[in-house]
Amino acid sequence: MAKFLRPLVGIGASMLLMASAAGVAAASESSTASVYTCGFQAAPWCALTLANVNQRAQPTSKSAYIATVPKGDAFELWCWAEGEPINGDNIWYYGSPNVSPPFRPEGWVTGYWLDTGHDPAAQIKHC
Repeated sequence: MAKFLRPLVGIGASMLLMASAAGVAAASESSTASVYTCGFQAAPWCALTLANVNQRAQPTSKSAYIATVPKGDAFELWCWAEGEPINGDNIWYYGSPNVSPPFRPEGWVTGYWLDTGHDPAAQIKHC
């Protein structure tokens, strides 16, 4: 399933459903979905999580668990790579939760549950 077809659960996110002449519904993601500047030199870009997301040691759900990034929290996007597809989205982002030290674990989060608008986000470099 394409990323833009999943139910959006982020704050202020919405789906626009339009019925075509043939009676088929099409979905369009809200224009609010985007990567934004979070102000850090090491990771100048952030995205909000759309659900509680498990951060992993590698870009796969089977790798070691690091931490859970709560729904609605900012995640710093340092770079992206292809990994295990999650609901059809195989882009994973390496970075860290945008929280105060001391607990700022580094690891991978699937792009499927990040409000990036499109994966991979154009602003983010490949790892």
